[in-house]
Amino acid sequence: MDLVTNAVSSIQLGLEDYETGTEPRLVSSVRNLYAGILLLYKEALLRLSPADSEEVLVKKFARPVRQAGGIKFVGNGKQTVGPTEIRERFNGLGIHVDWEALDRIARRRNELEHYYTTVRQASLTDLIADAFVLVRDFVQDQLDEDPRGLLGESTWQAMLAISVVHERERQECVDRLRAIDWGSAVLVTGIERFSCSDCGSDLLWPTAGSSDYGDATLQCRACGNSLTAQE
Repeated sequence: MDLVTNAVSSIQLGLEDYETGTEPRLVSSVRNLYAGILLLYKEALLRLSPADSEEVLVKKFARPVRQAGGIKFVGNGKQTVGPTEIRERFNGLGIHVDWEALDRIARRRNELEHYYTTVRQASLTDLIADAFVLVRDFVQDQLDEDPRGLLGESTWQAMLAISVVHERERQECVDRLRAIDWGSAVLVTGIERFSCSDCGSDLLWPTAGSSDYGDATLQCRACGNSLTAQE
């Protein structure tokens, strides 16, 4: 079961889909990146499974087996763990992951398939940035490998460049949002987590002339969609 090779292939394919830029390939990009991250998580469970346990930690089901001195559990069947089981096992093993970032990718995958009316390359830069950080930290901290070497130089540099550009644009948006008088600390926190209703991008900033909550209009830098204060 060569999970790590499949994980890297999924991530590389996800980036290729993103760079192609057509709507079907962009949707495919999200699916592949999410699948690649889950495969990396399964690889960690596989490596932690005892040698004689039939890959018990990565298998969805386990069965008890008698042995000298007691009973042990071994993997049962071919079905592997899903996101819920991965989270449960990581929590039990003390493996820390940014679940909020992974959940954002999962939500975007579902929303792109069922909700959003616009899928553009620029609207997925935040997702690539999340994926880059998740992959980099996990490969380095949990798999004890060099993420650049594992992903390959071209994939690493491409994801890094997208992440850096997005973080720069995101910070500019946040700075402009914080310059508006929202009249409430709750609104300030909420507006910084807001995303475009058309494409899902978090690159929203106030248009010229917006100075307080009552007259603020936000525009998405990814797809150009505008949101009034009431919206």
